[in-house]
Amino acid sequence: MYLDDDDDQTIYISDYNNNCVLEWKFNATSGRIVAGGNETHLSAVIVDKTNDSVIICDQGNRQIIRWSLQNSINGDIIISDIACCGITIDNNGYLYIVDWDNSDVRRWKIGDDQRILVAGRNAFGYCFDKIAEPSYIFVDADYSVYVSDRYNGRVMKWITGAKKRYCRCWCSNWSRYYDRCVISFWNNCWSIR
Repeated sequence: MYLDDDDDQTIYISDYNNNCVLEWKFNATSGRIVAGGNETHLSAVIVDKTNDSVIICDQGNRQIIRWSLQNSINGDIIISDIACCGITIDNNGYLYIVDWDNSDVRRWKIGDDQRILVAGRNAFGYCFDKIAEPSYIFVDADYSVYVSDRYNGRVMKWITGAKKRYCRCWCSNWSRYYDRCVISFWNNCWSIR
């Protein structure tokens, strides 16, 4: 889900089971489909305001798609062969992509060839320099990266340029998974199960 709070508080929802992205305007009684069709298991969506499009993690087809919001009938694949389950975009237009298979997060500028590792160490693990089954992500105004680390029941914080990693939220019951991370304006951290 993506909330466009800058304009009219439109919500974009990646409908995992119905393979589409829905747009809901504030106070609307129904939404409209703005993307989807051949994609399967759309796990995350963000809005790229610069290009007036949505960027979607198509988990079922192992790809990331950019879909124009101007009556486009097909999306363009911008990254293929990736187990993407979470994505966000920062103020400079960099995408942060959660790769489930590699247990890491990479930063990428559309059009560049290189994806830079910003969280995790390209391996499943429980130490503070690793994540296991990462799912959702948030990047704050200082470009710190917060990742929900499902398997370890925690939300990890990677501060840009720092040598140490921080565990931001912790769940002592290993049977509970953190699926979503939410960071408030006051830098409080919550996880939603």
